[in-house]
Amino acid sequence: MHLKHFIVLLGMAATTSMLCISNIKAQGGSEQYLQLIEQHTRNILQKVDLLPNYLANASELVLAWITPMTPDNSPPLKTMQAPFTQLGDLLLQSQAKQAEMLATMNSDLLNNDGKNVFNANNGHPNSTGIASPSTLWYANDLVYSSVLGTPFFAKDPRVQPGAPSSNINLPYNYIKNAAGLNLYHKIPDPSWKASDARTRYQSYFNTVMAAESFNGYILSHQAAEGNQLNTLQTTLVTQATDPQNWFAQVASENIGFVLRQILLYQSQTFVLLTQLIQLQKQMVTAQAMTNSLLIAANQVNENLMVSSAQGVQPTL
Repeated sequence: MHLKHFIVLLGMAATTSMLCISNIKAQGGSEQYLQLIEQHTRNILQKVDLLPNYLANASELVLAWITPMTPDNSPPLKTMQAPFTQLGDLLLQSQAKQAEMLATMNSDLLNNDGKNVFNANNGHPNSTGIASPSTLWYANDLVYSSVLGTPFFAKDPRVQPGAPSSNINLPYNYIKNAAGLNLYHKIPDPSWKASDARTRYQSYFNTVMAAESFNGYILSHQAAEGNQLNTLQTTLVTQATDPQNWFAQVASENIGFVLRQILLYQSQTFVLLTQLIQLQKQMVTAQAMTNSLLIAANQVNENLMVSSAQGVQPTL
């Protein structure tokens, strides 16, 4: 195959030479003609001498794509491996420490006897045993760890074999509390007397209900996801920072395999970037709704200012 390519290239070079010679012959004398032929021939021979190098380089490139390579022990690769591995270990350690701290914070939250702030100021431990299955049997509905699969009570006190309450959805209950869906808002009655107060409450009711609905939508993602994403991320981080089963393998695999692995990671990066864009949009929406709630909550002060400007007694 290489010989065939060489013959083709040599033939093309000869054809080009003949064309150039014909043009030169028609233009000048024999001495100039011979000099140009000699120079042109030397140029062709120099190019031909480089063909083996070109073929060797091309062969080396092809073999690099389809056959295993000699392990890459270059200083830059060795320098990068240690920080990458340490970063992965740090992420995993942070997740484990966060889960441990969450359990401690849940205990401080639910066992607060009013002295927690002073205990913190003075370096004293907080009280324990206040939140018990008999005093706070719904504690699992109040802590975020229930969404992650680690509720405050490992065995929910409400779950009794054969009881109607045995099918308690802890993440869903937490989401309702966190989103404000359990806050009671009296539905405006059309029979209420028309007044400014009725108008203000109707506006307040509509804004609050719309905001709480959005809260439920946002937090429902947490309930649906649970701790699955954290588990998958931990697995990928562990793989991508393993100095033996990842860095050493990539450094010795052929380029074709490495390219496929890069494309796999790139596809996952695209998925995560898409989720990040959605999250940013939701954050902006949440900020807008927060502004709406602040405006709605300020209606009392607004009513006072209007009444003061009119010089009349304010009414709620």
